[in-house]
Amino acid sequence: MSKAFLTLIKRIVVETRFFLGFSLLALFALSWFSIYRTSLSEGRAETLAVREMAQRGELAKPAPKKSDESKKDEASPKAESSSATKPEASPPGDAVARSEPAKDEPKKADGEETASAETKSAGEAAPQPALTEEQRRQRRARGFYQFLGGPDMDMSSGAIATMLLYFLTVGIPIMLPLFWGISRGSAAVAAEIERGTMDMILSRPVSRSAYLLAHVITAVFGYLLMVVVIVAGAKIGESFHSVDSSPRMIALARPALNVVGLGLATYGLTIMFSAFDIVRWRPNMIASILTIAQLVGYAVANQPETADDSWYKVPGKFSVFSTFYPIEAFVKGEYLPRHMGALLGVFAAGVIVALWRFNRRDLPANS
Repeated sequence: MSKAFLTLIKRIVVETRFFLGFSLLALFALSWFSIYRTSLSEGRAETLAVREMAQRGELAKPAPKKSDESKKDEASPKAESSSATKPEASPPGDAVARSEPAKDEPKKADGEETASAETKSAGEAAPQPALTEEQRRQRRARGFYQFLGGPDMDMSSGAIATMLLYFLTVGIPIMLPLFWGISRGSAAVAAEIERGTMDMILSRPVSRSAYLLAHVITAVFGYLLMVVVIVAGAKIGESFHSVDSSPRMIALARPALNVVGLGLATYGLTIMFSAFDIVRWRPNMIASILTIAQLVGYAVANQPETADDSWYKVPGKFSVFSTFYPIEAFVKGEYLPRHMGALLGVFAAGVIVALWRFNRRDLPANS
């Protein structure tokens, strides 16, 4: 590497030091906080009960629901009771006759009335006992971990910490890599042209390709630091807050790589838009709208009410968020190579198009 190339990388890092530093500090603190929250949740009885369910393999199954037959059985006594209480319509001529009881009709004995009442009560379904407060807490905890953790949730300390980090921190560990990718991608070409500093930079012994690759290397370096601080925050937090099982560093790094892959794909698209433009706000806006649209499409496609053959599933298939499975990445990591391959493919395609366009475009005179 030439000295001018290294100087360019240093200049870009200095320009982004505050944004990158704040992002790294936030990720480190949130990773530490997830370990703290895990140590608190593991001391609760409902968490231990859900962990026992996971060990028996019950957590991978859907939560028990009332079957249709049981619902019909519960509804049938109500229907019978309502039909029994509803008076039958009678002809007008019989009203007077029925108002006066027949003299020769013998009265029912008290024993017969008691027997008929017992027969009716025996025919009705026995009411189920009400759930205790502890059972209600366990049911809520099971639904909570099943909804956020998915079928791969094994209730280990690392899996709980991963779920708390990526889903219960307002999505900050997901948004920061996306913001970093959009910010650095739009600043690569369009921002320098807009500020009028592109001619001065390219007047040095640096080619256009080397200039763009310097921005790419800086962005990738920032993403690697994000992975490091996420893992470091969890391990250092573990030394202050005890958890039942210590998660391995490689297992903690897998979901961090998954979220960084989302950022890399977003960066590749943004730098491609930036290579075609002369102002920074337009690539920012296009990349932001595209990212939000992918997130909305993924959310709609994964609603529980959405059928598998519905066209609402189509937007989710083309969303980069369909490759984000942090719990599966921590527990197994079977899908991570395929998902990372897709995300890195989007990143590489965007960078290649940006290099092609930037090397062939004419720069404005005041750039």
